[in-house]
Amino acid sequence: MNFTLSVTKKEGASMSGLIKQMCLLNCRIKVDSLNGKIIVADIAYDNVGSVVDAIDEAFDIANIDISPKPIINEDSIEFEKLEFNDEEVREQANRLLKKSFWAMYISKAKSRDICQYLMSAGKEIAMKYNPKEPVNVSVGNIVDCNFGSHLKGEISGGHIHSIVCDIDDDELVYVVPITKYSFENDETKYLRFLAGRDVEYMDSRFTGGTVLLKMGRYVNRQRFNEVVGQVLPEFFGKVLTGLSNTANFVSKIESYGTEYAEKIGDVDNDDDMLSFGDAEESSVAENPSKEEASKTSPVIGVGNSVINYEERMPAEDYLTLVVADALASLDKTKPIEETVDEFLDAIGMPKEEIIIRNAFIVACKADKIAYRNIALKLQDMFPKMREEIIVLTMKEEFNKWLAAHPDVKDRYPRISIMVLLKIFARNME
Repeated sequence: MNFTLSVTKKEGASMSGLIKQMCLLNCRIKVDSLNGKIIVADIAYDNVGSVVDAIDEAFDIANIDISPKPIINEDSIEFEKLEFNDEEVREQANRLLKKSFWAMYISKAKSRDICQYLMSAGKEIAMKYNPKEPVNVSVGNIVDCNFGSHLKGEISGGHIHSIVCDIDDDELVYVVPITKYSFENDETKYLRFLAGRDVEYMDSRFTGGTVLLKMGRYVNRQRFNEVVGQVLPEFFGKVLTGLSNTANFVSKIESYGTEYAEKIGDVDNDDDMLSFGDAEESSVAENPSKEEASKTSPVIGVGNSVINYEERMPAEDYLTLVVADALASLDKTKPIEETVDEFLDAIGMPKEEIIIRNAFIVACKADKIAYRNIALKLQDMFPKMREEIIVLTMKEEFNKWLAAHPDVKDRYPRISIMVLLKIFARNME
């Protein structure tokens, strides 16, 4: 609510003290001493008494004029309008701006989210009316694809890595998107993969992810930015098999194996690598015996344990081994707060840091463990703390913890605290 006070300043009153109190009460105040007016705006109802008392210490209050907050609707929003020669385009463009203002004013939409949607609309126009030279792609390529910005549950984030599964004609290409998150082990919906074992990325920063089989679709190749990698034959066979319920490209497998062999050189046992069966993998490189592993795999000491890991062990599996002793001592019968404290003590992470402690607590109830999801839940608990500060705190504390585990940092330079939260939450189920 807003209100205006008619006042006269008291002798010897401290303005600095009044300003400090207003900052603590989180409201806006305008002092017009020349006209004897104080305007208080955006004040919570519960804080009215505290604000008036604070002003009364510095001023004699003669009168209070309460102004009810005006009712705002989409039509009443005023903004600087765009000009176009075409009346219809002008109307639609300004309608878009009005919706953006409304989203930020009423729904408290973040400016970066609104900018992302506006940029996505601009890119859609550019792709259609100012097209670039299309990127040449082949079946089995991993491409950077611009899906735009969409609603919850859809592929979002602008540019998403995707696997090319079929080239229908000169323009349309069937792609299956990839996410960095891991999901349930349901191979009709999701397929986990690792760089080196399943795909070859051109950039070593990309280490793997999950193929979202149910979200594949045909797109125009104008949406492609560049080719970023190549799927290896065996894994591509699994992708096409997983797609068979929605899009049948199984007939592409044999030709793909030949094409791939010609492209990168000899590939041993192409037929076996493209098989759809569940035969056990006997390759020593993929499943080394204990004896072979001890000869070829590094050995790392962690606490009272010794970890003997394969060269391409997933980060989540390796970190699970690092904190294995702490996980083994988890007592699910205790209150979650007590269990988290004991776990943090065991792994050497500060339980006194409220953001870290509560991150582990909320992770156990989160539908998806990702920075944005965890930060939003923590923001509900600590409304005065900005989301970016919460995320920064989690990253900084995890980096401090990694300093005591240089083997983890060296092996997985891009690992985040989200991996540790997932491990803890999964073991608390």
